[in-house]
Amino acid sequence: MSNIINVAKKEFADLMGSWLVIFVFAAYLLLTAYTAYQFHDILSNHNYIEGDLITNFLCGISIVLSNYGSLVAVVIGFASISSEREGNALNTLLVKPLYRDTIINGKLLGALAFLICLFVFAVLLYTSGLFVVCGSSFISVLPQYLAGLPFDVGVSLIYSMIFFGISMLLSILFRNQAFALSLGVISIFISETVSTIDVTQGLSLLIGYDVNTIAGWSPDGIRSDIVFMLYRSHPGLIADTSAVGADTIRLLLYMVMIIVICYTVFLRKDVS
Repeated sequence: MSNIINVAKKEFADLMGSWLVIFVFAAYLLLTAYTAYQFHDILSNHNYIEGDLITNFLCGISIVLSNYGSLVAVVIGFASISSEREGNALNTLLVKPLYRDTIINGKLLGALAFLICLFVFAVLLYTSGLFVVCGSSFISVLPQYLAGLPFDVGVSLIYSMIFFGISMLLSILFRNQAFALSLGVISIFISETVSTIDVTQGLSLLIGYDVNTIAGWSPDGIRSDIVFMLYRSHPGLIADTSAVGADTIRLLLYMVMIIVICYTVFLRKDVS
């Protein structure tokens, strides 16, 4: 266990020292701040329905954590393998008295810790921005915001870990790391495209499956359903516990499946 912790610490430190990760981290925080600032124009122009304000706040943090967070997760998954290959650090780790499963477990733990820290920063920045930009309008719905936030963060973390796993898997499979990173970004685009109404309707006519079933093939489609049901009847409270729970389990199974595949490939493939 101590070896796993040591590898996780090294992974976390390596991610913090990667210029690519730092650049993406900074861009992510800027997008987070901008998302909060957008509510200034909405409130100034009274372009909102009073009852929908909390829903907009929570959907904003969902976009920050899921849509933007998945892009960061792809870069982290890429950097986790790419930086080791470039510096031949994987060769060094593999010749030490460390099992391959120790290395991959440590990397997964270190990346998860990094993503959690990233999300904490994003939530604090976004929430602080809402306090500054929205003032009393935000304070009046703060209890509802805080009630919906933990579930939103949990779902977004699972969603982002799916694309972290995909990106890491691609970086293990392909020696051309630029190609692997491009495929990781494309995987997000495919997930989001499959869940759009135009694509689901087209596929539904082509293969005969229900539109909702086709959208459910995509992690983004599952996440969107969860967010919709979470705020559908009473913002900040789960409208349909059984449906939300089932979709959350499906999203979790997606993450576990990707991580298991990534784990298996790392144990079997020559990654030196």
